[in-house]
Amino acid sequence: MPKPPNKNSKKGKTVSIIPETELIKSTVTLRLLDFPPSVKKTKRSLLRFFALSLGLISENETRTVVLPVLDSLFHHIFSSKPAPSTLDVQDFIKTHYNFKISEKLIRYHLQKLIDLHIILRKKNLYYLNNAPNAEKEDINALFDYWLKKDLLDSLDNAKEAFSLLEKSFSSK
Repeated sequence: MPKPPNKNSKKGKTVSIIPETELIKSTVTLRLLDFPPSVKKTKRSLLRFFALSLGLISENETRTVVLPVLDSLFHHIFSSKPAPSTLDVQDFIKTHYNFKISEKLIRYHLQKLIDLHIILRKKNLYYLNNAPNAEKEDINALFDYWLKKDLLDSLDNAKEAFSLLEKSFSSK
């Protein structure tokens, strides 16, 4: 027996059968990982941890091209170099990793960081998305403002929904 479709078609548009999908602002994959001292020893393991914890790669991922992209981006941003373009990222990877990656794939991985509000793009250059009223490149403020607040709000909403569900079942 075939599975029922998840979406209906209406006037040429795909419409979700779950009306609450319209309420989705964004999707964030956050993995709860142990952070042992061994991970903190090398830049490569920190890059993997960062990418894995924020859902930029999956635990069974064999294509880890995002790691050189992150390495290049962070090299430019944290070394007081000018904001990088995709060509700067590409050149860094070619020089330090001895392989070429397409600009399209670089933009794809950088877009994931833009979607998380970690970086932003201005005139084809990439910058940290600093929190308002925070010091430039204050990573803690950036995470607190752009990620932590939204995640905590989302958890609070889920908790409230759970509480209301409990009340709706116990009142019967």
